[in-house]
Amino acid sequence: GEENRETLNIMNNYAWFLYEQQRFAEAESLCTRTLSLRRRVQGNDHVETLDTMNNLAVLYKKTGRNAEAEPLYREGYEASRRLLGDEHPNTLPSMSNLGRLLLQQGKSEEAELILCRAATTARKILPPAFFGRGVILQNWGEALVALKRYEEAEDPMLEAYSILMNLDPENPGIRYAVGSLVTIYE
Repeated sequence: GEENRETLNIMNNYAWFLYEQQRFAEAESLCTRTLSLRRRVQGNDHVETLDTMNNLAVLYKKTGRNAEAEPLYREGYEASRRLLGDEHPNTLPSMSNLGRLLLQQGKSEEAELILCRAATTARKILPPAFFGRGVILQNWGEALVALKRYEEAEDPMLEAYSILMNLDPENPGIRYAVGSLVTIYE
């Protein structure tokens, strides 16, 4: 039935598949249902509930519904920190996603604090050439640029650029890294 853990995993994965196919209304319906079931069956603080929560927040953000995404990102981030700690790899995506959203909303100071913590952790626990490390460093660098702290932004932006270029030269994130580097050097 729907309350079975494996069924919930399949529902979550299918919702993400729908998201990747840009079938956002279907993805939202299934993801919302999955999150509701997971909250009831597994509890708010279960790792799989947090994963579905993050997926729904990503969907809201992608569809321009930042006001709905932010509380989910915050809840997921706080729960991950409480359950797993700041230095757990599963906490990093929620940290980075919340920081990125705050940055896009113009909440640069709060974003920078969160993204600095994420970057420090990423440098400590992720391999040097790991894609997620590059994305987190890029997000932090962009927060520093938004705060006009250009000298501080240079190091994370150069590291992010190097990681992303070596792993995937076609990645669209490279354009943002280059744009931020141009801003730094102007």
